[in-house]
Amino acid sequence: MEFKKYLLHYRRLSSHHIQELWSNVHKNGVKADYLRDMLMFYLQHRVYPPVVQKSFDSLVMKLMDQQATKKMKNVIIQIISEIVHCLAPNAVIDGIFMYGSSSMNIDLLNCLLVNPVLPKLENRIIERVISLLQESKLNVVSIEDRCRALVFLTTTCPPDLCEKLNQQIIEWLQYSQSKSTSQIFFRSDLTELDGSPPASLTTVLSQSSNMTTDHVMSVLVFSQIRQWLLSCSSRSRVREDLLVVVFSHCSVLVEQSLRKTTVHEDILLQVAVRREVLDILHTIVEIRPSLYKDALIIVKQLETLNDSHLQIRIWKFYMCFDKYGCADRVSEKYMQDLISKSISNGTKCYEIASLLVEKSDVLRPLFIKYHSNLFKMFAMHPHALLEEYLELIEYLTCDEDFIVEIFHRIVDLPVQSATICVSQTPALTQAGYSDPTLVKANETSQTAGFKECSDHFMLAGSSSDQTSQLIHLYPDYFALLQNLANQGLVQTCSQAVPLLLDNFLLTALRSHASAEKLLPVMLRRMALIFEVPGYKEQIQTLFWNHFKTMFDTYIDLINHESVLQFISNVKNMELSTSVYMCLVTAVGNYTKKPELLSEHFEIVECSLWEMLTNKKMHEPAIDHMSQMVTALAKLSCRSQDLLPRALLSLNRVISQASTMRAAELTKLNQLASLLKNPNIASVVLAPSSETDETMAVMLKAVSLFMES
Repeated sequence: MEFKKYLLHYRRLSSHHIQELWSNVHKNGVKADYLRDMLMFYLQHRVYPPVVQKSFDSLVMKLMDQQATKKMKNVIIQIISEIVHCLAPNAVIDGIFMYGSSSMNIDLLNCLLVNPVLPKLENRIIERVISLLQESKLNVVSIEDRCRALVFLTTTCPPDLCEKLNQQIIEWLQYSQSKSTSQIFFRSDLTELDGSPPASLTTVLSQSSNMTTDHVMSVLVFSQIRQWLLSCSSRSRVREDLLVVVFSHCSVLVEQSLRKTTVHEDILLQVAVRREVLDILHTIVEIRPSLYKDALIIVKQLETLNDSHLQIRIWKFYMCFDKYGCADRVSEKYMQDLISKSISNGTKCYEIASLLVEKSDVLRPLFIKYHSNLFKMFAMHPHALLEEYLELIEYLTCDEDFIVEIFHRIVDLPVQSATICVSQTPALTQAGYSDPTLVKANETSQTAGFKECSDHFMLAGSSSDQTSQLIHLYPDYFALLQNLANQGLVQTCSQAVPLLLDNFLLTALRSHASAEKLLPVMLRRMALIFEVPGYKEQIQTLFWNHFKTMFDTYIDLINHESVLQFISNVKNMELSTSVYMCLVTAVGNYTKKPELLSEHFEIVECSLWEMLTNKKMHEPAIDHMSQMVTALAKLSCRSQDLLPRALLSLNRVISQASTMRAAELTKLNQLASLLKNPNIASVVLAPSSETDETMAVMLKAVSLFMES
């Protein structure tokens, strides 16, 4: 509690406070209390006034003071790291190698790496840092400082000094403690991780209780070599002998990493080294494509290992450089097996999704084949993978044979999340976590009638009509999983799906053929959406938006049998009045064929009269009936034989709607007057009248004209 108050105190301090502290440093010298307050202020603030150069110089001078304690120097270095991005470009550089120890100079140099805009360093400074690496052979500089110097150099070394650093790096990568002449009188217990005699090179996988300085630097170079290769390739041509030495070092490491060891920490180290080796090989082949064949030998060795993170890197390697058709084989295998194995690990799924986005043009044919596996990843990690899947979703619309199946899969993603939760019940129980709801659902899902649905959501791939074959089982399966609707994963998925579905429909509905296939399915799914709080309403609203665009774009779809069937069942209004009225309005606006006018009129008319006989009619239903008689009026204007029936329906609505608002009643009376003049009505009620507001103005104007 005291610590929270302490933080809150510094968070509330104004910018004036830090200016006073810098002024005190300049006037009274550097004191521990000043440093503490300054560091705490900068840690709690991101916006502050610039530092006065004179005050900053006082801080640097204290850093170089040999009497200053190590703790005080560490605090000063931390303060400089926090503010270096707002200092003048040469504020830190000016003090480097002028005062103090090499260790302090290295600290200051590494502070520069925090700055997003690295100031240009003079060659004399870089040369001095390189010389520190050589001085350490005589123990002039500590191993720690030497390591920090190397990290700095791999980022900042200019092209004209790369050669000098390259030579030193090659020496360390070729280091062998057992052959080193400097170690003749040095007793060493160097071995491999499995206890066998040491390999030809001393590497990160060589163990010894007495590590030499060069051994430590060899390990550090291995951790930095990928960054160094990338840095060199961007500024100059990478030396061929450096690539050969790096390649040789990696080959030895792979051989060492395949040795059997029983120590858990050693096993983890081997795993980490193999992954880094593969990343280095990727960089080498990127720089020198001619080395692909040599790298492929090592990659094939690693391909046999059961390491998902490694397999993702291997997959990416093949996708980037393959010349012999291996990428197709590996992609087919990993799209099926790797995704299934990685489904529970968020990091692996993110790496896979990123690779799929990066190589989407090449992998597109497999997206459809293994779409179920792709959706399993999303159902398990909806929040983390949403951005990637918004890019991938357009590739799932390219096959019209699967367009309906993909649509079902997206709408049912919350169900898939719930199914995954249920499938993990045995593992959770074994780990000591038992949820009665999950246990019961897991037991029931394995019984006849439910197992088909459960397996359907867990398969790697499916046919183009698999959901259509099983959809009659969905109501019972949804009821089984209903108690899981409040699970965090299911709710998160239900919040992400509308964004994904919207992108899918925007792409899919650009094609008339896809729109024609999706229309009846969308109407059918109106009544079959998993009941997660708020999810059904979001999906239905989404359908409504796309129906409006669909009928405006493809007018002929209003004649689809599914549309007329949906309108003919007035109970469908209970699903979504907005969707129902959208269809009615579209029928009124776009039905033009003479042979269809009568049929469509009768369907809307029957639905209207069914509503009129409904004793439960209330105020909102009046608005709906008003829209329906407007649709009838528009249809009757294109076939004057229907005018008497349209007037009859209109008058019946007016007479029955005793609670109708005055504005609505006026509009309907004006519409009735208009229908008595068919020639004028056919113009006013033409489909070009795009909005109710426009039509209302026209009705009022025509009504006043006829009354005058």
